[in-house]
Amino acid sequence: MDSGLQFYVKNIKEFIKDQNASILICGAGASDKKVFELLSYTNVTMSGMDLRPGITGSFKQLKENAEALSFEDNAYDYCIMHASVHHTRLPHKVITELYRVSRKGFLVIEARDSFLMRATQFIGLTEEYEVKGNFPGSGVNGTDIPNYIFRWTEEEIKKTIKCYDPCYHHDFEFRYGTYYPDGEGKSSWKKVMIKMLQPIHSMVMFLFPKQGNRFAFFVKKAGLNSDLQPWLKRNEQSLIEVDRHYIKNVYLRR
Repeated sequence: MDSGLQFYVKNIKEFIKDQNASILICGAGASDKKVFELLSYTNVTMSGMDLRPGITGSFKQLKENAEALSFEDNAYDYCIMHASVHHTRLPHKVITELYRVSRKGFLVIEARDSFLMRATQFIGLTEEYEVKGNFPGSGVNGTDIPNYIFRWTEEEIKKTIKCYDPCYHHDFEFRYGTYYPDGEGKSSWKKVMIKMLQPIHSMVMFLFPKQGNRFAFFVKKAGLNSDLQPWLKRNEQSLIEVDRHYIKNVYLRR
């Protein structure tokens, strides 16, 4: 198993310990099937905008658009997307859909928008648009058109969720990893450069782990009364409403 899948496995084990939990994997592929079969999870649904070969076996398979999932709120215990949010036209909308459909939380693994990633893109060692690895159906929203590679920051994730659901305090977890490319598909001089830079890359990763090209974020689903913002409350019908008394006492007297 390569280092990318090892990072995937490590985060699944940390954040989704219940092997019987209901799990929706959006943008699923053969690697997702391999990982969840290896880990013996039993209640997994694989979904994608296309029905690609290789996603078969014991797991249920659906065709879904991650930008507009057909499921009701809190339909699954957990939602997951592994290296596929950047294949969509509306990545922020996808993140909010994962939040909406999950009951306990969602896990995403993508690339981080770091200084090192920008530098390697500038000198041509990584791509801005996913052209090299493009094959039919692997582009933006399941088309053949190569997608822009959207890379995330921690603050962008936080702001996206806070905007979508401003009623609650939110719990965010971030994990960092890396793998070093072998230069497959690149010109001879770029392969030589990649080889020469490997010791420097190892040292940078040791000193600055957030500069890696593997970035996982887990958002725990809020919803308990204790998670409510202090200026909100639940009424007798258990609906959330503004606590005018709190606002008057805390803000209007300042």
